[in-house]
Amino acid sequence: MVMDADRAGQSDEAQLEFAAQQGRAILTYNIKHFSPLAQLWYEAGRDHAGIILSVELPQGELFRQALKLLETVSAEEVINSVRYLQEFK
Repeated sequence: MVMDADRAGQSDEAQLEFAAQQGRAILTYNIKHFSPLAQLWYEAGRDHAGIILSVELPQGELFRQALKLLETVSAEEVINSVRYLQEFK
């Protein structure tokens, strides 16, 4: 989580850069900003470990769908992609 990594208050770009440097996909409710950011990174040829977008969900449902994503898609399949968590209901 952003709070656990002491990243609160950082820009969306900085959050994605940090996740990419760590080799971690990022899960966000911020579809409005991260969808165009993913396009910018694609056009610039910048790599990331994946962007997972979601509508706001209750915590239990968020965990259930995230777990299904982890069981269904490999880390390699998520690299440089944008996935919608709701694909994994």
